[in-house]
Amino acid sequence: MSAPTHGSEKVLLHFGPGNVAGAILFPRLQRANGAGNPPVKTIGVRIRKSNKNSGITGPYCLIELNNGEMVVTVIESVVDGIDAWIDPQPLAVLMSDPTVTWATASLTAAAYHIVNGRLDLSAENVRHDIENPDQPVTIYGNWFYGLRRRFEQGVEEPFTLWLIENGMVDAPDELFKQYALAAGFPYMEQLERLVDVMPAMVDRVAPNVSPALHDELSQRLSWPGPFVITEGFEGLLILKKGRFAAPPWGEHIDLVDDLKPYTAMKKHLFSMLHIAAGLSGGSMGLNYIHEAVRMPSVAAFMKRLQDEAAVLLSRDETHTRYAESVLPRMAADDYPDAIDRIVRNSMQQKMPGTVLPAVLKLISLNAPVEAHALLVSMFLLHLDAEFLRKQEPLLNHGEIATRLAGLHADLMAWVNTGQSETDILARVVQEIGSVTGHSIWTELGRNPAFIGLVDAQMRTISKEGVVAAINRVLADSSASSLLLCTT
Repeated sequence: MSAPTHGSEKVLLHFGPGNVAGAILFPRLQRANGAGNPPVKTIGVRIRKSNKNSGITGPYCLIELNNGEMVVTVIESVVDGIDAWIDPQPLAVLMSDPTVTWATASLTAAAYHIVNGRLDLSAENVRHDIENPDQPVTIYGNWFYGLRRRFEQGVEEPFTLWLIENGMVDAPDELFKQYALAAGFPYMEQLERLVDVMPAMVDRVAPNVSPALHDELSQRLSWPGPFVITEGFEGLLILKKGRFAAPPWGEHIDLVDDLKPYTAMKKHLFSMLHIAAGLSGGSMGLNYIHEAVRMPSVAAFMKRLQDEAAVLLSRDETHTRYAESVLPRMAADDYPDAIDRIVRNSMQQKMPGTVLPAVLKLISLNAPVEAHALLVSMFLLHLDAEFLRKQEPLLNHGEIATRLAGLHADLMAWVNTGQSETDILARVVQEIGSVTGHSIWTELGRNPAFIGLVDAQMRTISKEGVVAAINRVLADSSASSLLLCTT
């Protein structure tokens, strides 16, 4: 297999499936190319067999929603591809080219093999790459395979990799350095001097293209697909600045010195409220996020969550503008964003990755946490057999769903007794941590004050409904915090 060729244009390599980069990064990069900037050729690097038919190359239809207006563009954002999982040599050829200095990656959380903020060196694929450096199967193995060949050739041009990973880890460069040290990478001096690994985050409302919507768009646009839906929003993609020159990214893409305030806003003013709308709306039998957000009680609940999360954020003009944008963006009904999808996605990543860390931080600050506790209560009440059946692909094994369903049965039997037995709830919450592998559940289960708060709210939902539970939280205008000390 030979490496793709290029002429005078710059090259940007993209690792992994192409959806995020293909829909957001590269179309804007192409538009910038036509505005007097040097052209950039984007080449996809498939590092796993499952990426082979991911749509990383070839044309597809980008649908941008901006203030209710639909802008349709047929793009071929990644024009060539490498099947590195078959033969990594073409990747080495390209990464040995001094004119190739940029790369991006958009992978699943699991592909980074992160445990408690660090690279899991015991993971099977990571161990494989360390032991078989010429047959890489992870992003780490492929990256260092290419860099090794680059530095063997004596290339001194710097290289920047942006990981579009939405704040999964504050310092992705540390993950790659951890791998390099474990693998005995022979060019650590060049790595420190010439390579930046920078985080990036996507900020968009982009519903999945359901089969029905696919058929509607195919008919409406006379295009067979595939389709990618996104919105035109300022700061749609935000990348941290590195030490070296960046591509001419174009509109709606910002380079910033510090990404942390933006990832904090994404977590606490967007992802958190997305989950809140999904769980609230799901409890009311609604189908779409915009239906939930347009309900006064849900909107007020989301505002209360914003108020509680404010202590976790830097309050400035950017924060205020962002906060004011969240509800209108979610209330848009151009293309329905399904509640079921949001609730299902909350199980494996969103609750332990977004909501629960915020709860622990609020507890440590002795700050109000009632609205966040109600969010946890709603989630626990969703853990029924039907919900967990849909979760099985995310949970990786039906046994996990079966064990969680058993815990939920215990939970509902406890709720329906009408007696406050918070030790039962504490046990269930801790066992969710044990079953799913997210220890943050276990940590929360050991906090009796917080569990007592969840106890009362779950009983209110069960007896009076979710609107009554929301109204009880909203009625507490003082939002006084509890002394939530872990014992």
